[in-house]
Amino acid sequence: MRVQVDAVKCVGNGTCYEVCPSVFAIDDWGYAYAEADGQVLPDDEPTVREAIQACPEMAISIVPD
Repeated sequence: MRVQVDAVKCVGNGTCYEVCPSVFAIDDWGYAYAEADGQVLPDDEPTVREAIQACPEMAISIVPD
């Protein structure tokens, strides 16, 4: 599973990072991005799905492998 954060939609709430800091990070401008090219370990998948649902801007999407 891979995820990406749409930089246009992201407004820097940081919800994804709060929910799943092992996958998401915050850049110097306060916007989120997916670390490790968006690769998600199987153990992190449930938490990533929670972060996707929690994003108020719906800026996170699953990328087909």
